[in-house]
Amino acid sequence: MEFLSNYLNAEEFEHQQHMVAAITKKNDIIGVGKNQMKTHPFQAKFSRNPDSIYLHAETAALLDAINNGIDPTGGVMHVIRRLKNNTLGLARPCNGCMKALDAYGINKIVYSNELGTFSSETRD
Repeated sequence: MEFLSNYLNAEEFEHQQHMVAAITKKNDIIGVGKNQMKTHPFQAKFSRNPDSIYLHAETAALLDAINNGIDPTGGVMHVIRRLKNNTLGLARPCNGCMKALDAYGINKIVYSNELGTFSSETRD
C-alpha cells in the first residue's frame, strides 16, 4: 500500500474525490489507475446508470493492466481514498466496479476505510 500512498500524493486530481487503485499479482503491480473526469465506454459497460460513465480508479487500473497485455485474473485490487483533511476515507469499490472486478476474475479487494486503516474482503 506504500506505493499507492506515494502515487496518491504525486497525482493531481480534477475534482474532490481523490482515489487511486492498483492491481497486484504475485506481489507485482500489474495495473494502476486514478479516478478521472474522463468518460470511457469501459466504465459505461459496468456502471449502475447511464450517467456513471467517468473512469473510477478501479476500472482505470483494470484498463491499465489489459492495455499492457496482462491478464488480471487472480490479482488483488488495492484502493485508497484521501479526504479533504488528508485522512483516509472509505474506498470500497461501488457495485459497478465490483461487477468489473468479478468479470475479470479479481476476488480479493483491499481498501481504505473510514477508520483510517484498511479492510479486505474476498468474494466468491
